[in-house]
Amino acid sequence: MSPDKPIKNNAIDPVATKNQPTTPHTLPITHFPASLPKDCNDGAAKLYDECADQVSILKDAISTARTENKKVLIVYGGEWCIWCHVLDNYFKGNFRTFDYEWRDDYGNIQAWDMRERISPTDIEDAQALNEYVAKNFVVAHIENVYANGDEAVELTGFDPDNIYYYPFIVALDSNGKYASNMVSTSAIKGFEVRESGGEEFRGYDRRILLTQLKKLKADASVKADNQ
Repeated sequence: MSPDKPIKNNAIDPVATKNQPTTPHTLPITHFPASLPKDCNDGAAKLYDECADQVSILKDAISTARTENKKVLIVYGGEWCIWCHVLDNYFKGNFRTFDYEWRDDYGNIQAWDMRERISPTDIEDAQALNEYVAKNFVVAHIENVYANGDEAVELTGFDPDNIYYYPFIVALDSNGKYASNMVSTSAIKGFEVRESGGEEFRGYDRRILLTQLKKLKADASVKADNQ
């Protein structure tokens, strides 16, 4: 699953953080599951409910998206997927400092403290990305290892056997049906960011990510209009 090996407790680069602007206002992301049970497995999950019915999670997301006049964005993956955690932080508009803790695919809790060298333009891009996701999508984290994630994906009309990479990002139309999916981020030149300030890092080019999300939104809107 995830080939990444965590680097623990990277030192903060004083050059990378000196005189940088403060964190701008960010918008909350509507996401499902809305909360995680502490009695599920070891209670360490941050994004994915590994014990709940994933079909119910997706149906709640679809219902809320209709109410809020948004599209559903499925992030199909699991706690072991470091890139799923990275994506969530980017959706939230976070930048500069990323403190990750997740369970790897061997069941061990891993920690990775990342520091990003950024410019004021990067911070503006972070805010623009957050605003777009918050205003246009309801995010559904669908778990694929411990729970019935495949069943939830089948509900959309998409065959989960065609999922070959993670996170697998799917946009649904207003009827909750598959409209489009994002290609693997590793397949787009410059999309994945693996180094920052001379240190190993995991992140995304925010402008490329925003462009891909706009394409998903457009695909979902066109399909809904044609039905």
